[in-house]
Amino acid sequence: IFQIGCIGLIKAIDHFDMSYQVKFSTYAVPMITGEIKRFLRDDGMIKVSRTIKENGFKVKRAAERLSQKLGRNATIDEIAAATELTTEEIVLAMEAGSEVDSIYRTIYQSEGKDISMVDQIVRTKESAIGYAGTSSAESVRMMNQGSASLDAEKEEVVNHMLLHQLLNELDEKERKLIEYRYFQDMTQMQVAECLGISQVQVSRLEKKILKQMRERTFCSAK
Repeated sequence: IFQIGCIGLIKAIDHFDMSYQVKFSTYAVPMITGEIKRFLRDDGMIKVSRTIKENGFKVKRAAERLSQKLGRNATIDEIAAATELTTEEIVLAMEAGSEVDSIYRTIYQSEGKDISMVDQIVRTKESAIGYAGTSSAESVRMMNQGSASLDAEKEEVVNHMLLHQLLNELDEKERKLIEYRYFQDMTQMQVAECLGISQVQVSRLEKKILKQMRERTFCSAK
């Protein structure tokens, strides 16, 4: 996907004209996403070999069983022992499954509907199609009008993706604490009752989690 996006970027560089009087990013984004959309439409979604898919199912089932048995996430070595796969095969299966799943996973909600990465690519492409068949001046006007809303939407998508990634890095108790506090607006006392810990422990754990999330966000921005 990244390589296809680079092709779109090169095309945008080749065709961009300063007389359009718009930011290069405003012109390039529809070109890049359009190239990705064409790839997904013409060549299909990300392809994974049958062997890797089968290994992925084995790894997923083994990881779930071990997680229930051990009360924690299983290590790769433990999964390897349970599946008789090599660590390399396990990592490859997990990475491939993650790549395929990530483009379908919900990254945010809009008007009560789940929006995935694929949906976002299609929507951006449809916005770009609106510029086709118009004069250069009209295209510029349309791009200028849509630039602010498109930039805001892109920022919202990135923020939701980052939040999703940060939440996935938390353990179950930490994730529940954040969900209770910031998505369900529960007080620390209510969270303490749900998690079976004291309010003081909730306060300390919340501060620790937020500090970690800020640090990870800062590292991601570098």
